[in-house]
Amino acid sequence: MTKKDIIGYVFVLILCGIGFLFAVYKGKELDKNYQVTLGKVYDVETSSKNPDVFAKFRYEISGQIFDHNSSIPCTHSNCLQFLYSLLKEKSLPVVYQKNDPDNCLMILSLKESAKYQINLTSDQQKIITSIDSMVNK
Repeated sequence: MTKKDIIGYVFVLILCGIGFLFAVYKGKELDKNYQVTLGKVYDVETSSKNPDVFAKFRYEISGQIFDHNSSIPCTHSNCLQFLYSLLKEKSLPVVYQKNDPDNCLMILSLKESAKYQINLTSDQQKIITSIDSMVNK
């Protein structure tokens, strides 16, 4: 291994570390300084590179529309169909950073709901309980 290769590997590791620290920072900022709104799921899909299912959702803050997706761990073959029928066109709480509304999380588990102290409607409670029961099988 040459000196140039070692420098390249060190550089890549430093970049990965910076990315990790940034992600942790964004998560901590969301935890400290958040607001709650409703987001509407407009699609549910999978990726060939990831076994998770992604709920694609949209929400509006001060007239600006944001599109994001949240990952749902899924190990069952019928997850996509189940989650699609459960989530499509449903409105669920979205936690977003007050000074950076692009930093957000759609509440898709009871654990997240409790963490952010969100009072769910009965319909939201049923949806999230159904997701938890599917994911925790």
